[in-house]
Amino acid sequence: MVFPQLDFASDIGKVISNRSTDGTAPDGGNGEVAHAFDVLAEINARLEGRTGVISKCHRRMELWTRDWLSEQRFYARTGIDPAHVFFVPEVADKAPLATRLGLRSFVDDRIDILESMTTVSRRFWFQPKPATLATRRDTLPSEITPVNGWLEIWAELESI
Repeated sequence: MVFPQLDFASDIGKVISNRSTDGTAPDGGNGEVAHAFDVLAEINARLEGRTGVISKCHRRMELWTRDWLSEQRFYARTGIDPAHVFFVPEVADKAPLATRLGLRSFVDDRIDILESMTTVSRRFWFQPKPATLATRRDTLPSEITPVNGWLEIWAELESI
């Protein structure tokens, strides 16, 4: 398999989509995390299409997620190439894939995943729980930035 060279990627669950495993969104909406699609479109345009998604899930969830991305017109709204959307079977597979893709920035809600991505220079910890952040703030690597939402990510990346 030939891997594209990407600069930026994001996880899906709790970062782009806030749907639960039963398909419902906590706010009764369509399951999009606020501003995710708009900011991803801006980042993708700025990076000339070198933007993607890496998500860990089993095959059934992958099919369900691909359907959701299509239903939400994710590819049209963000400009992200469907060939830049990757699903891996295990959490441990995310970091090696990030390295193969040449990622410089990644967004995830799980600190363990971000800490494993040592080749990625800018990592965004998406909406960390306050108690967890409080216990980790002093030990976070400088490459990991806690953010409360997509607008904060855009503000951090505006210089790209």
